[in-house]
Amino acid sequence: MLFQLPYAIVAISVITALLPRMSANASDGRYDLVRSDFSTGVRLGSVIVAPAALVLAVLGPSVAIVMFAWGNTNLPSATYFGVVFAVFSLGLVPYMLFQLLLRVFYSLHDSKTPALVGVATMIANVGANLIALAIVPSRDVVAALGIGFGLANLVGAALAWRILSRRLGGLGGHEIGRSLLRMHAAAVPAANLRTLHRTDRQRRVLCRGKSRPRWP
Repeated sequence: MLFQLPYAIVAISVITALLPRMSANASDGRYDLVRSDFSTGVRLGSVIVAPAALVLAVLGPSVAIVMFAWGNTNLPSATYFGVVFAVFSLGLVPYMLFQLLLRVFYSLHDSKTPALVGVATMIANVGANLIALAIVPSRDVVAALGIGFGLANLVGAALAWRILSRRLGGLGGHEIGRSLLRMHAAAVPAANLRTLHRTDRQRRVLCRGKSRPRWP
């Protein structure tokens, strides 16, 4: 679960801080402040999670080579670990958004609706995984499960957003969308460093193989 580290450090802290305030505002019927708190939470969390997800997705294979290409783990296996890590990292932003949306339901003292949304999300995840098992080559199935993870959280976030938007009169989607776009755009230069990410330690790992592969 290393790919969830940015969410665990930042987004959970934001959720923990905002949930009591959202609950108090919801109890007083101040739904405009609930919307504002949710928007603040998404934008604060995305400051770290969105760039981290993009950078980790790009650097996944390189990070895995450094961490795992030792001992009994050969270079192709470590590289595949990195691909899986990268694919799962791409689902971090939908996962964060989905978790924040669930907390809005909880602030409204509604636990039934998020449970039903969770069931729909689980069904979407299982369906995506079954499709992956059926059509994806066996060597790529684990990476394909990461796609299912991201898609399932995207489905859950879309359902929860639609329900809450009707209940609260909107969730500030345009403002949140612009913020997420800026966060991802800001991470592009850092992601481009992947082409220059060739440390001496990685070169030593590559030299240990029978043949030195071309750096991906």
